[in-house]
Amino acid sequence: MKKELIKKKNLFILLACAITATTIGLAIPKHSIALSGSRISNTPIRVYTKQGNDWFLAIAERTDGNGVLKVKDVLPGKYKMEVSRSDKRTNQSLAVNLKMLDKQGRKIRKKMDVDLYIYINDNKVFIGTVQTDEDGWLKLSGLSLGSKYLLDIGSGSYIHKKYGELRIKTKTKIDNSDWFQSSYERTKNNVLEEINVLPGKYKFRAVNKPAGQSFILHIRLLNKKGKKARNSKVKIYAYINNTKKIIGEVQTDNDGWVSLPGVLTGMTYKIRVLN
Repeated sequence: MKKELIKKKNLFILLACAITATTIGLAIPKHSIALSGSRISNTPIRVYTKQGNDWFLAIAERTDGNGVLKVKDVLPGKYKMEVSRSDKRTNQSLAVNLKMLDKQGRKIRKKMDVDLYIYINDNKVFIGTVQTDEDGWLKLSGLSLGSKYLLDIGSGSYIHKKYGELRIKTKTKIDNSDWFQSSYERTKNNVLEEINVLPGKYKFRAVNKPAGQSFILHIRLLNKKGKKARNSKVKIYAYINNTKKIIGEVQTDNDGWVSLPGVLTGMTYKIRVLN
């Protein structure tokens, strides 16, 4: 009898959420090969993510002429997409083309299932399971601006060993977020390359290696507004004996790229974009 009551309660919640979604006109996302948004072409989008307790601005990017937002190296987690008040339209929906990472921050080398949820009145509602392609790209259309979504994906990729290269796990802290693993990648010619790197704190661990391994960090930085930090001054700090010390000031190129030599595993760094 108790189990039946629980089932009825869960069914009631799902029905209420579905009715609410229909009433307020939420777009329900769906997997799509031919991607297109609705009334949102060439529009700036602010993408927020939540890692731990706090939301932060992850990237600000413009959709293409078909209303599609394309973003690389997207971690599983909670997301919401917003536009400015002047860009809001009725019957507006967004399409996305996301190059996903797995839960460990590793690049995906095969098709993987992604469970998709939407939050309605703070209730997490399962929408369905969609699949990436062999390179980790996930295509979705019909996303509603301002709604909160959860992308849940397992871990199935593997970083093979290669002689002379480091396998590095990167942990990140943005503003007041918790520390979270943002990538798991192997160096190439002793260079670790990352894109869409936000100002924040970073620490690196070389898998199966002691702390103190040196490598070159080649990154494309974003500023606090989530846009490419083009021709920007950047201050680099290191925490030595729990004391923050500035170790360098560099400038990004016209596309936001900068190279930082002598980065050590086992040490915590802070990257600050000045302009």
